[in-house]
Amino acid sequence: QDPQDDGSDTYQLWSLLQVFTELTGHATPYALAELHAQGDQAPAQVLSWSQHHQIVFTETDTTTTLQRWVQTYRATTQGHSRYQARAQLTCPIHLFRVSEKTYEPDATAAFSDDRPHWGWNMHTQAQVHEIHVPGTHVTMMARPQVCTLAASIRACLPHSLMIS
Repeated sequence: QDPQDDGSDTYQLWSLLQVFTELTGHATPYALAELHAQGDQAPAQVLSWSQHHQIVFTETDTTTTLQRWVQTYRATTQGHSRYQARAQLTCPIHLFRVSEKTYEPDATAAFSDDRPHWGWNMHTQAQVHEIHVPGTHVTMMARPQVCTLAASIRACLPHSLMIS
């Protein structure tokens, strides 16, 4: 849990902005406190900055579009944090570990885990295979890192599942 997460829409907007900036390499001009201070104007400011830098949104997008993205992001992060596996698997788990730290200053605390295999061994009766891939949790899904990730996933799949 991020200690800065106050449950507000502004926090969700800021957190989503961090993902955008990590993917594109553009530094965000906004600290969380600044967005809170802008109040209802924060979404318009973020949208304008994003449109200016051509990050995700086009000139025709509105704050309503951005607010939908924020709502989707909130639902996704809440779903991830609440998910509990119901049964132990009998198949191996392939745990893809990133080689770089994430954008958040408190990410080390939020994402550090001293348990073997980050606790994934509790969810399977089989082995947990750790595979290290380049990038951060977000950038591993963008070029060029995604090519290495795809090759790593392909190497994990049984030959019978491969598509030629």
